[in-house]
Amino acid sequence: MTQSKLAGKQILITRPQLQAEIFVAKLEQFGARTALMPSIEIKPSPDPRPLQQAVQQLTRYDGIIFASLNGAKYFLDEVETQQEKEQLQENDLIAIGSVTESYLNGRGVDVDMVPEVFTSKQMLSKLRSGKRYLMPQGNRSSMSQLNALGDVKIDRVLAYFNTFREISEVEKEQLEQTQFDFVTFTSASCAAGVLAWFAPALLPDALVKIPAICIGPSTAEAAHEAGFETLWVAQEHTTDGMIDCMLERVNDES
Repeated sequence: MTQSKLAGKQILITRPQLQAEIFVAKLEQFGARTALMPSIEIKPSPDPRPLQQAVQQLTRYDGIIFASLNGAKYFLDEVETQQEKEQLQENDLIAIGSVTESYLNGRGVDVDMVPEVFTSKQMLSKLRSGKRYLMPQGNRSSMSQLNALGDVKIDRVLAYFNTFREISEVEKEQLEQTQFDFVTFTSASCAAGVLAWFAPALLPDALVKIPAICIGPSTAEAAHEAGFETLWVAQEHTTDGMIDCMLERVNDES
């Protein structure tokens, strides 16, 4: 991949800042010009008790599935508060994607498995039959419907709260006046959050006509519902896959 393919391209990033930093840095290495405008905010759960109880009961589980960086962050915060890090490492630890793995490693947690793409079929092939797993997640998780895979039991616990972020009139003007080449959505919540910026009105034409690069099919569906007209789904459901997708689009245009 060469830097010149994305050099000078204007890319709108809607991901929360904590998660967006690595994504932004990689895009800028390709010479892209990024505008970070998070559409959602990540906060602690308003009721911390379920997360506290889940950490107290780590011995009930055979493994922990970290499906996002935020889930990893808030779960690990509670683990460290309760001084249960040693017990945590007794479980099989699964990180969905290399970014989540890197975050956990950075906090001194060793990961046992890193599937790059999260699908029910793939997870069933990775998890141990007859075992019980815990999945920390947010209130808008696209995997909320996932409770069991075959004879594998998966318990979900609310680890953080995902809320739509309001933007200023100045930011709205920037959106409508900047000639963006791509807008990126790393979750369905990010797409829904952009729609909330202008609700109850529809998104302005200048925004919906920007080609939307989506991390996966459910995210693309949310972007379509928000009104975006041109949608591309990354073949690999990661931010690296999204960059590859943008590079492919640029190649097709040249």
